[in-house]
Amino acid sequence: MWEHRYRVIYPNIEKWINQHVDGNWSEFARRVGADQKTMSNWLTGISEPRKPIIDEILRVTGMTYEEAFHETY
Repeated sequence: MWEHRYRVIYPNIEKWINQHVDGNWSEFARRVGADQKTMSNWLTGISEPRKPIIDEILRVTGMTYEEAFHETY
């Protein structure tokens, strides 16, 4: 498991990761087909995922787009 330094802007995705893969961002990244650095950048708002990865995040988590990508500031 790698540590992240920035605040996650998608609280529902962070909650899912904590509940389903014990907070392991690496495992979540593997499940959606992304590398760790890219996943970290997405979850902290440094960059935005492309549509195919968004679709995979929704498939893996079972959330709607609105649930998954509701942001917190």
